[in-house]
Amino acid sequence: MAMLRLPTKESGGRANLHQGALGVGVDIATGISTRAIWHGEQIVFKPGTERKTPGYKNTRLEYHPRNCVRAQIASGLGYAGLILSFTPNRVLWFWNLMPNPVFKFS
Repeated sequence: MAMLRLPTKESGGRANLHQGALGVGVDIATGISTRAIWHGEQIVFKPGTERKTPGYKNTRLEYHPRNCVRAQIASGLGYAGLILSFTPNRVLWFWNLMPNPVFKFS
């Protein structure tokens, strides 16, 4: 399971959940979104749009599940968040030792 954070107009383009961004659950094996949380409530459409949040397929997750598992094992940290930030030219990886609790609801 992974969480995708989506910025909204309310969040000012930032992917910060406390500023109004969405937390979207993603089945990391398939890359398909499962459900979304916004302000602690489950939603179906991204606010201000007609775009459904469940059922979206992220094609950029093709080889990352395997690398995420390898990184988690190598770290020896047990439970931790691995943040992937996609840019046009590269993928940046960040460790988060205290992942946001919204993750478990998305």
